[in-house]
Amino acid sequence: MASPTFQDFLELGLRQKFSCKGLVHHILSFSFPTIQTDVWPVGPIPYTYRSGQVTLSLGDSGLGILGTDPYFLELLKLLKDERIPINTMEICGFDHTYTQNSSTLISGFSSFPHICDLQILEVQWSKDDVRDIVASLPNLRFLTLKGWRAWESSPTQGAEDWPHGGRDHPPHLESLRLLFDDGETALLDLFDGSGYPANVQGLEMLTIHGNESEDNDTVSCDDVVIQRIQAFLDLLVIPPIYVSLGNFSIG
Repeated sequence: MASPTFQDFLELGLRQKFSCKGLVHHILSFSFPTIQTDVWPVGPIPYTYRSGQVTLSLGDSGLGILGTDPYFLELLKLLKDERIPINTMEICGFDHTYTQNSSTLISGFSSFPHICDLQILEVQWSKDDVRDIVASLPNLRFLTLKGWRAWESSPTQGAEDWPHGGRDHPPHLESLRLLFDDGETALLDLFDGSGYPANVQGLEMLTIHGNESEDNDTVSCDDVVIQRIQAFLDLLVIPPIYVSLGNFSIG
């Protein structure tokens, strides 16, 4: 059987070629350089938007295939090694209802040392779950949230109970993209008065769009949505250089 390449460790879930158990065994059995096919860089690499990316793609099907794999979290822990220059992470399709321990899974996505670009797409998590991941990434600069189906946190969980120290030294975002569906405006609540997972005062690019559907319909935008967007814009002392608001139908 062929040995996994570096890329095989970066595509987990929908395009995964090797089991998490097999990948964990390979890392524990061999030194890191034997995993590569070309050259494994040491430490963080220079990063600019959409260039120099080393992307970890985590795609669940919504049925908890990765979320219930006992070796998945162990693999994520090994991939947090500072020698591995993963600077972009895409998390797609995870659903809390198929996860035995949601907080343990969220901790698995947290604290990657070199992540600059985070994309959370089509997940069903609580606001606190998303906040915890964002606040745990000290080098985060680009954040995309798309199609997030929020569910309520437990009554005992709140911003004041966050286990991480991210509130004291939150990441400073340069680009923020919020793309949401009809009736799902929870993306705008991440930066409400109960605590901020990241500093948005240095934003250069801000995109707030309705999430385009297959038939290209726009997302309904009523007074509540408009007020939430305005409340977020009011947080920004210095307006971003680039602001894009669109794909909404008002009325």
